[in-house]
Amino acid sequence: MNEKQRYCWLDIIKIIACFLVIVNHSHGLLFHMAGKTTGTVVFDAFFFTICKIAVPLFIMTTGYLTLQKEVPYKKTFLRILRILVPLLAVSVFFYFQANGRNGSILNFIKQSVANPQNVSLWYLYMLLGLYLVIPFITKMVQQASFRDLTVFLVCFLVAPPTVQLLCKVFHCSVSTYLFSSFFTIAVCYLVAGFYVPKLPLRRSLFLASIGLFLAAEIPVMLLIVRTFKTTGTVTYAFDSWSSLPVIVASVSFFYIVRFLFEKISVQKTAGKVLREISATTFGVYLIHMIAINSWMDVPIVQSLFQVNAFMGILVYQIAIFVICAAIIFLLRRIPFVKWFL
Repeated sequence: MNEKQRYCWLDIIKIIACFLVIVNHSHGLLFHMAGKTTGTVVFDAFFFTICKIAVPLFIMTTGYLTLQKEVPYKKTFLRILRILVPLLAVSVFFYFQANGRNGSILNFIKQSVANPQNVSLWYLYMLLGLYLVIPFITKMVQQASFRDLTVFLVCFLVAPPTVQLLCKVFHCSVSTYLFSSFFTIAVCYLVAGFYVPKLPLRRSLFLASIGLFLAAEIPVMLLIVRTFKTTGTVTYAFDSWSSLPVIVASVSFFYIVRFLFEKISVQKTAGKVLREISATTFGVYLIHMIAINSWMDVPIVQSLFQVNAFMGILVYQIAIFVICAAIIFLLRRIPFVKWFL
């Protein structure tokens, strides 16, 4: 399988995941512009439910790309450095934007160690830890059989959230001590990214994945709408990347995209465009919250929402992705900066 065929579907997943991150951090603006009605809640519930798979998709893509072969610890250090430097740069921006001249380097260090300077940066903190774990997980999965990996994912990715969901349904509880020694959800998604591409490309599995995806997403969306119609409040059910619906939807979607695009031969130009857009996704993740916070009050954006709030939010989200991707694309033309982005 040549490189073009092998990575095209991963590029598509990264692009979709990056856009869904933007959706996740901006879908609530619809209520700010158009209020909470049955129409806006249904619209918002749909996009909220879909966008929860963004981070799992990113992690699974990382798992596929990093667990194929063992790498020296030096490369692990370089991976961490490539995340840490941009993280510090963006954190400095958010810190001094919030504190102005009252900020200090010492206070910045204390705050940044305790918590991310912006809520969106939590993923990069988690990614730093994940990169430390990858060399050891690689050794594990390389020695594991397909059956071993299946049992691993059932025990540590599927079973815990299933138990937690059943406990909610039947109003009971299971001691958290039981799960305290389990592998973390991030590690499980990482292994899932290595595991799913080992599944055969079969139409039956593809249709089953579509069914599982819909079965995971539709009830969550309907629950949000039903809660609003009964209570008048918007409550986001299963707002966690470790919840069972999100896990099922994420893994299913990963297989669906692979099935659709892994064997498709992409023209050289189209493949290059996909790779270039995919290469900007890390940088887009870094700066998208700056764009969301800064551009909302721009007159043209306000006019867009006034014309049609539903279309306005979609155009706004697409514009943020396109403009941020263009900025990162230009920054990546600078040799030293490219290494970090």
